[in-house]
Amino acid sequence: MTILMAICLVGVLLMAASFFNQISRDVSPFDPAQIRKLKVIAWVVLLGALIKPLLYAILVSSLSGQLFVYYNLGFLFVIGLILTVMVGVFQYGADLQKSYDETV
Repeated sequence: MTILMAICLVGVLLMAASFFNQISRDVSPFDPAQIRKLKVIAWVVLLGALIKPLLYAILVSSLSGQLFVYYNLGFLFVIGLILTVMVGVFQYGADLQKSYDETV
């Protein structure tokens, strides 16, 4: 379970590095590819926050032979929600940029 979370963390960090690297090279953060990267990061963080406690409860239940219920959304879930809101803001910014470019 820890290895799976580490792989997800490395994937998120690589996507975030790619996102910021592209922005440093003057690629617009409102580019659809950039928004797609943010969306993937947000979904991975949200799913990680939801799946980790579920896997923990299944593992403990199977090892102990008793039903173990553990669910804690915690800080990672809040980060995922914030990232999801940021994706919406970036999508709205992309729509505004597109309408501005069509106007001029």
